[in-house]
Amino acid sequence: MKNTVLGIIGCIIVLYTAMLSLGIYSLYIHKNQMEKCLSQVLYGVMDKYYLPHDTAETGGASNNTAARNDVLEDIKARLGDCDNLNTTIYVCDMDKGIISARIENDLELPMGIEKHLSCTKTIIADRGMDD
Repeated sequence: MKNTVLGIIGCIIVLYTAMLSLGIYSLYIHKNQMEKCLSQVLYGVMDKYYLPHDTAETGGASNNTAARNDVLEDIKARLGDCDNLNTTIYVCDMDKGIISARIENDLELPMGIEKHLSCTKTIIADRGMDD
């Protein structure tokens, strides 16, 4: 009887440890996916819309609006399977070459615990110094 109880307790500990490990792994994978997605989106938008000052064209407000819309659409397309995804764009100025955004999501772990994940990235265009 004593060995049976100890065996059951041992199984419960193993099951709890496995679920905890799975939850931590899931959290790690999801956080990395969010960070990678946000970086790729911001770099892609910067490459598409940023024009250095030595070019004749300037995009102005319409360029910034288009860049904002592209960020929102691309993040939604890449992370659309996330239920509670929230995207905030802090700065989007393609004339100055700066864009900053944050994505947030609530993730439910296998043990029923809910975690709030967030990722913030800022991209600044690299520009050479003027003589």
